[in-house]
Amino acid sequence: MGAAIPVMHYTGMAAAGFAPTNEAPNLAHAVSVSSLGVTGITIVTFMVLGLAVMTSVVDRRFSVLESSEERLRLIFNTALDAVVTMNAEGLITNWNSEAARTFGWSSHEALGRRLSETIVPRQHREEYDRGLEHFLKTGDGRKLRQRTEITALHRDGHEFPVEVATSPIKFGGQWIFSSFIRDITEYKRAQEELLNAKQAAEDANRAKSAFLANMSHELRTPLNAIIGYSEMLEEETKESGELTAVRDLQKIQSAGKHLLSLINDILDLSKIEAGKMGLHVETFDVPQMIEEIVTTVQPAVAKNGNTSQVEVAKNAGKMRADLIKVRQILLNLLSNACKFTDHGVISLKVDRRTVDRQDWMQFQVIDTGIGITPEHKENLFREFSQADTSISRKYGGTGLGLAITRRFIQLMHGTVSVESKPGQGSTFTIHLPAELAVESDDPQRIQPPADIPVASQSTREDRGTVLVIDDDPVVRDLMSRSLAKLGFRVVTGKTGAEALELAKKVHPLLITLDVMMPEVDGWSVLKQLKADPATAETPVIMITIVDNEPMGVGLGASGYLVKPVDRDRLAVLVERCTSRPAPKGNKPKPLSELLVHS
Repeated sequence: MGAAIPVMHYTGMAAAGFAPTNEAPNLAHAVSVSSLGVTGITIVTFMVLGLAVMTSVVDRRFSVLESSEERLRLIFNTALDAVVTMNAEGLITNWNSEAARTFGWSSHEALGRRLSETIVPRQHREEYDRGLEHFLKTGDGRKLRQRTEITALHRDGHEFPVEVATSPIKFGGQWIFSSFIRDITEYKRAQEELLNAKQAAEDANRAKSAFLANMSHELRTPLNAIIGYSEMLEEETKESGELTAVRDLQKIQSAGKHLLSLINDILDLSKIEAGKMGLHVETFDVPQMIEEIVTTVQPAVAKNGNTSQVEVAKNAGKMRADLIKVRQILLNLLSNACKFTDHGVISLKVDRRTVDRQDWMQFQVIDTGIGITPEHKENLFREFSQADTSISRKYGGTGLGLAITRRFIQLMHGTVSVESKPGQGSTFTIHLPAELAVESDDPQRIQPPADIPVASQSTREDRGTVLVIDDDPVVRDLMSRSLAKLGFRVVTGKTGAEALELAKKVHPLLITLDVMMPEVDGWSVLKQLKADPATAETPVIMITIVDNEPMGVGLGASGYLVKPVDRDRLAVLVERCTSRPAPKGNKPKPLSELLVHS
């Protein structure tokens, strides 16, 4: 429409200037004028069209620019973090909505203010200004371009923690500093609550450990008397021929030992969870260990009319590991096999294999019992659970045996797997390193040599004196009677001070010492005995409820037994210690054993 107006204008002028005349028209002139008019009109038309197009393009670009600026403004103001920019003079140039909510200053109030006076606490402003000045002079901004936790200032005067990340940007020859700031008050509060909860959990765990230790002492003390006196009464009753009473006493022993095993399981699990279960690494003969295990488990095999089969490879040889834990692993698995098999076969297979140039011991416990369903395998190694809840009602048990077994295997860097079919039996396969590597040299367990016989139960006079120190009269009585049957005279005491005094007075060949005693504990007594030249060479056997053999051996103990004491193991250990030459300076008396027990 606009382009047509000039055309119409100029066409009208041409028409108005045309008048009829008698003269012949100059056609050439008319054509020339008409051509010029058309050319001019065309040029003007294209100029107008060009201007219109340029105006449209500019309008569109301005529209796009305005839209882009609006988007950036929306992003800036809806950011979850406070976004603040500052120029080289330290003045605020941008302040988004989150910054206003975080610090209490509106954008109108904040723009143009010094940043340090707006959000930096007074005690930190001088340091902040020095840092800015240092950066502008040197370009060294070590704390820039990284997230840092600092303390910020709110408009109302309270200080609060923030996380800030500042990036310097050089634009147009001038430095601009862009900061993203996040209020971490809630995060810090949650972190503090977590730390408090962690501390409370650790306190509760320590309290649990202390409770278990105390309960262990309280439970083991009466068990010590129950098992010890029932064993003695059984021996005396056998001599009188009262078989019925013997069977009753054996039931008492069995119940006491069962209760003791439950206590030991709970304590073992507690130690493992607390990371306090150590390894006592030693080298031992695998076939000999298997022979002892088979002898121990034989009554359980025969109980349900089962038979046993044992296959030990000729190359089984020796193994370096924790003997006590390997033995307990196999006893747990064999006991389970016996319990869940009726008139079947219990097999134990032992082999040595080399994988990736490392020797591994493979132990397999195979039974023909009730088997395990695939869905129940998941519960096998869980604490306080069994494969099937109905099993605990029929067969009994706490569900700790296999859980502790797996934990022991993991401690020794081994693996355990199980294959089973319901009604056909189960196969448990264990792989343990034949040479267990330990980070530090653990004290080796002192094991009685195989060729030392168990002391005869018959009374042998004048073998020596044994000093028994224990604050529990029951323990002193049991130890005195047991050692007297081995042919020793016994001197007893009930405190650490008495132990030190009597050790010098009676010159014992052997000292048995408990840890938990009033006033002076067994560890202190042991240190003093080994530090005194008069008693340093006297063998000391620790007899205690405290299961810390490495410490005892490290302090110089010749042996370590945990209560309730197995009398056969005590006899073997006593024989080994007393078979040594008498300590220098001591008269060659019969065996003297100083037993300190609380």
